[in-house]
Parts: sequence; C-alpha cells; structure tokens
Amino acid sequence: DGGQSWSGWTSEGTGTSWSANIDIPGGASGQRTVLAQVQDQYSNVGQGGASIQYVNPSAAQPGVVQPASLRGFYVMPTNFSGGTPGVAAFVRGVAAAVGAGTGVVYSDPNYPSGWEAATPASVAAALGWPTETAAALATWMQNRISAGTAAGSLVVLNQGVVPDTIVQNESSNVLLVQYLRAGGSAVWSGDVPMYYQGLSGGGSNTWGSGGASAVLGIASGTNYWSNGDPYTDTTLGQTVGLEQVPDSARSIAPNQTGVFNLATDSNGGWAAWFEPFSNLTSCVSTAGLPTPVVCTTHSQVTVSLSPPASAVQMRESLDGVDWSPWETATSTLPVNLGSSPGLKTLWVQYQDAAGNVTPASNHNPAYYLYDPGPPTVTASWQGNAAATDSSGNATLQVQATDPAGATGLTLTVTENGATLYQGALQNSVPLTLNGNGYQQAQVTVTDPAGMSATTALGIYVQ
Repeated sequence: DGGQSWSGWTSEGTGTSWSANIDIPGGASGQRTVLAQVQDQYSNVGQGGASIQYVNPSAAQPGVVQPASLRGFYVMPTNFSGGTPGVAAFVRGVAAAVGAGTGVVYSDPNYPSGWEAATPASVAAALGWPTETAAALATWMQNRISAGTAAGSLVVLNQGVVPDTIVQNESSNVLLVQYLRAGGSAVWSGDVPMYYQGLSGGGSNTWGSGGASAVLGIASGTNYWSNGDPYTDTTLGQTVGLEQVPDSARSIAPNQTGVFNLATDSNGGWAAWFEPFSNLTSCVSTAGLPTPVVCTTHSQVTVSLSPPASAVQMRESLDGVDWSPWETATSTLPVNLGSSPGLKTLWVQYQDAAGNVTPASNHNPAYYLYDPGPPTVTASWQGNAAATDSSGNATLQVQATDPAGATGLTLTVTENGATLYQGALQNSVPLTLNGNGYQQAQVTVTDPAGMSATTALGIYVQ
C-alpha cells in the first residue's frame, strides 16, 4: 500500500537473495507495486519495489459465454388464423431473438403442403426474404453447416409438410437436426411437425405423431388435440412476437423436458412451443467436472463471445499454448474441439488496433464436454440369481462406460414404471422388487450430456 503498512520482520540469515510469498488483498484488477525492505545487523534499511499486474479472480470476465439459448426449433399454433401478417410478425420476433438479420422461406410447388396459415410466397414477400425449393434448401443448410455459419441463420418452414431433402428418414440423423445442432433456427407453421414427409411430385409418407418423437424428441401424441381451442401467450411467446388469436389445434402435452412453452390452450396443452436444438446444452450432471461446463455431442461447435469494445482481432486455443491464427473479432466463433471425446478447455485472446493483446489469464476459460454418443451399459443379478429372496430382494450389478470418459453417470432402475433406484451410478445396487412372479427391471444409465442407454433383465419375484 505504498509503504503505509508493513509485514513483520522475518529472520532470513546471511546471504544476498531471499524469496517470500505474498497475498494481494483483493480489490479491483490493475497494476500493483510491491515494496520490500532489507535490514542489516546495524539496523540499516534498504528498500526496493516491483510491479505486478493483478487480476481479481472474482472480477475477471469470461472470454467465452454460453451460446444464445433462444436458437432452435419454433412451432406456431396449428390452424393459426393470423394469416400472413401474424406469421411474418412471429418470424421477425424469432429472427430478433436468434440474431438473424435475414433468412429464407421454404417454398416448392412440387412438394405437398398441409394446413398452411399463409402461403410461403406471401410470407416471403412480407419479410422481403428469398424462397428456396426443397433441393436448394438442403444445399443452403449444408453450406452453412460446413462453413460454420449456421448460428444466427433462420429458415421458415410454413408449407406444413417437411420435404425429404432435409428430413431424409424418420430419425434424428437428418439434415434438419444437423442444421439445428450447428446453431441454426427454424420456424414451423402448418400441420403437426413431421406428421408427414413430403416427396417430390406431391406424394408423402405418413409418420403420424411418432414423426415428431423420432426426429425432434417431442411427444406430440393426440391427447391435447382439438379444434378451435383458445390459447394464451406466455411471456416467451410474447417476446418472440406470437400473435394471440382465438383458436389453435394439435397442442402437445405440457411440461416436456427440454421444451419451452410459447402459448397455453384452455386444456393446459402447449399450443405453440420452442425446442433449443443446439449442439451445446446444459449438462444434466456435472459430477467430477469443472463448472460451469457445457456439453456437446459434436466436435464442431459455435460459441457466442463477449469481445471488449476495443477488440479488432481474436484467436482461440484449447491448451493455452497453441493458438489459432488471428481473425476479425466477432460475437460468434466456430470451434473444432478435435476428434477425441472428453473435457475441452477453451481460451480466447483479443487484440486491439494498437496490437495490445489481452492475456489468456485475464479471462476464465470455458469448459466443454465433447460426448459423441451414449454410454454402454451391462447389468446382471448378483450370483446370476434367477429369483429374489422371499422378501423380493436382489442385488443388481451394473457396469457402464462413456465415450467421453465422463465420470458423472447417473443410474435409474424401474419396475413397471415405478422407480426402484435413482442416483449416482453404483456397481452394486440392492433392490426390493414389488411385483409378483416374473418381473423385468429397466436399467438406464445417463451421461452428463443427457444421452442414455437402457437394458432390461428379468427375475422371478418370490
């Protein structure tokens, strides 16, 4: 503090150099001057000083922040009666939320349509956006994925039937999902999402409500289907510009994991909804991991940044030693996490016009768990038991491994839908089964990225 207060004298013995550990007492980040005094046996005192750049750990700002959580798949109310103005208003609201300055509208007369709230051509005209045919849309998505520019882009799918060029089969391993996981966003208007797969020439395949489940992981079902059901916008629905009109149909069941409500119908169903469909998600478990940590199932990710106002260039590193070439500073950064699964640590440096570089130590690193697939799980009854004891007790033995080497695996064991155990993965789990006769235990192991593997094994309950 400039010599106003000093530590106590310590005896160092004879010599010409010494070392001491010091504690800087916090405060704002900035340059500090540390003074030291040396006294000889005659009480003569000499003094010297040294400067150090201090970064307060609690005040340091992360160089990388979580990606925008509003990027993903948006679904408007089925049978929406707001027409072109209502659809266009919703698209503009979503575009603002996901940072898309412009986008494209899918329109192809050679493919079928269903329950259009407005024609694609009218929506494109209202927005001033171009239209893309089914084949051109597939190329458009592929180009953005390859270039790392899917984040912040938006496609409007309001023909009501998804074309086979972007959803090639009834699974999540399709181009549309790859585009969404790369940070892209889509607005759906029309019939139930993925109920039909459109084919060139006007034909279609009917997948029913299972299509949304297979492709998007959504339980669309039929329990909340109706006609002319009024709905009320949620705060999020209002944020993205959903017009409140007095009818809806084909709502989904409420409170689904990973889905957000945009509008609630009079029966409690979700008339409009949003699914964040990025390759970066919150880890469902952080046991054994640094926090905060983001999980990803893909090695190619796009992260959002908070560069200083003076920054003109930026670069990144996964080890703090080897850095990428300098590039123009922007608010998004495509990053390749490498081919090996596991925990990744990302640093970002910024450079201003004068060539000054912010040291990596000025920024907290961001942590990513690259986890490309679900764990593997095997289970057996202890001693290969074929039956429980007379009280229904048996011990389950479980082995599981994760491709990312994650240790924070969780275990769930159920019997006829009833949970017998839920918690951290254990290799040996005593259970009490409740049924009579032959029963099956469902054993599910979930990794931090939320991917799970399930196996079943039977036993006779006495």
